[in-house]
Amino acid sequence: MNYIFVFIIGFILGSFFNVCIYRISRKQSIIFLSPYCPECNYKIPSYDLIPVINYFFLRGRCRNCKDKNFFQYLLVKLISGFLYVVMFNKFGLEKELIVFLFLMSLLIIISFIDLYFKIIPNSLVLLGGIVGVPLSLWRGLTIQEIVLGSLVGFLIMLSIALVSKGGMGGGDVKLVGMLGLYLGWRLILITLFLSFLVGAVGGIILIMLKIKDRKDYIPFGPFIAFGAMLAVLFGFDLMNWYLNFL
Repeated sequence: MNYIFVFIIGFILGSFFNVCIYRISRKQSIIFLSPYCPECNYKIPSYDLIPVINYFFLRGRCRNCKDKNFFQYLLVKLISGFLYVVMFNKFGLEKELIVFLFLMSLLIIISFIDLYFKIIPNSLVLLGGIVGVPLSLWRGLTIQEIVLGSLVGFLIMLSIALVSKGGMGGGDVKLVGMLGLYLGWRLILITLFLSFLVGAVGGIILIMLKIKDRKDYIPFGPFIAFGAMLAVLFGFDLMNWYLNFL
């Protein structure tokens, strides 16, 4: 029953994340504008936002222009609900739950903005950084771990960006620096390893399926976010396995 409740909370908050994804990328207010369809600017009535009505009666489409972007909104909500359950299962009602629910929520928004619009807004990275320091101190990290985690992640990504000459965006560099504030130097190293591993596999699959060409730009932000999620859930287990293997 607790898992269902947590999923519902994540699913509902996913609606707000959708608002953030489409409005922050357009530099619009996330508070003072009424819900609207980004394709036709139709003002969406409140009853159309109810999932049962929207997905069963409207088939996930805008009532006015029949645009299918509402299926993308559902995807964000489902991912949000799923991640909330996963984090709750991992941390229970400990401090870490609050910290990493905030971080995962932020990463959902950043990932979809990068996926759709190929940008990582500085405002979101700055928000994550400002909130990350007190949250990490609250959950027990030392200031040395926080600073070192951010520096290690930032400098490694900056080096890769300089060597690749544009292959890695500045937004990715700043995103990893922000993540280091939450994860510390050990988990940020694992995050980077997993991000590049998943990114390489994902890129190969996209090319094999002819969804992307070798010369196409593939946003790396979602892979960083996925790597961070895996590091939060399994990072220390992977580290212990590797050390025992040696």
